[in-house]
Amino acid sequence: YACLGWGLLELYQAGFEPEHLAAALDLTRSMVELFDDGRGGLFDTGHDAETPLTRGRSLQDGAIPSGAAIATLNLLRLGRLCGDDALYARGERLLKLNLEQIGRYPSAYALHLIALDYALGPTTEVVLVSGDNGEPPTALLTELRRRFLPRTTLLFAHPGEKRLAEIAPAAVGKAPLAGQPAAWLCRDRTCHPPVTDVSALSRLLDEKSP
Repeated sequence: YACLGWGLLELYQAGFEPEHLAAALDLTRSMVELFDDGRGGLFDTGHDAETPLTRGRSLQDGAIPSGAAIATLNLLRLGRLCGDDALYARGERLLKLNLEQIGRYPSAYALHLIALDYALGPTTEVVLVSGDNGEPPTALLTELRRRFLPRTTLLFAHPGEKRLAEIAPAAVGKAPLAGQPAAWLCRDRTCHPPVTDVSALSRLLDEKSP
């Protein structure tokens, strides 16, 4: 569940198909219900599986990151991107539950540390809006993608598209400026006025949070 949700979220960030974001969100919510341990943590086995002798959990990363770490990062990113405070809070709680163990041997919990870095912030959400042609704004998107922005997530909206607004409230009300594509940059839930040129977006990205 966690790995597939992560993949779907990355697919959305790459291609901006709203159905990928919707699927990641649905899968993550189902994951929380199926694997909940009743104390804010997650088991490795869902409650709908055949009755096991024990329902264990694995936190350390191996050849692939642990499911718990991926789940934590998914909850935090989707919670922020989709404006779901309950989902974000669940990610924070899951992270806090494991912090003591992570602190004893941090090199075994690399993805948990990435999740911790995201939770500590500052996080940035960028809403890109197409121009009249309905295509992603190439110049603005190129500026974003040439940078290393691990705490930044993207949304892409275009006029007439309703599905994204149902999933991500941040996309509501965003429209082209005089027919030109635009970018809204929001940091720690405070949004700057929209910009339409690369240099203005670059300046916003270079600014540090107070």
